[in-house]
Amino acid sequence: MVLERFGLEPVPWLSSPAWAMPSLIVTTWWVRLGFCMIVYLAALQSIGAQYYEAAALDGASPLQQFRYVTWPLLAPASFLLLILNVIYSFQVFDLIFVMTGGGPGFATTMLVQYIYQSAFVTSEMGYASAMGMVLFVLVVGFTVVQWRLSRQDEIAARGL
Repeated sequence: MVLERFGLEPVPWLSSPAWAMPSLIVTTWWVRLGFCMIVYLAALQSIGAQYYEAAALDGASPLQQFRYVTWPLLAPASFLLLILNVIYSFQVFDLIFVMTGGGPGFATTMLVQYIYQSAFVTSEMGYASAMGMVLFVLVVGFTVVQWRLSRQDEIAARGL
């Protein structure tokens, strides 16, 4: 209605295949933003003042303090959020189910939505179980790869 008052046509946010997925992505981002902010806030509060004091005594500018003190010490929180948000994106169901139901067409159907439809709409429990195992393997595989990559970065940073 606001767009119509300015002479623009309304955007079919959830009824157009071109706009449905971007709308869901923005909504998911908005839902997850608060959690990520709280985790980063906790991580920032856990960084001791002695690190910044030592960097300032060594002549580091505020930008250098961020680059060489804050950013590396936020790496564990960033790793946690990366893993959790990727797992959440693999398993996103509630927003898709409520907002679009997987449509229009199949524009917003994700793996978990397809598993749900196979299991409870078409009663193909075996097929849905197999897809659930594939989802499990994908999530565990991604987590292991990310964990190993972060361990290699940590070992390289220590010079071992």
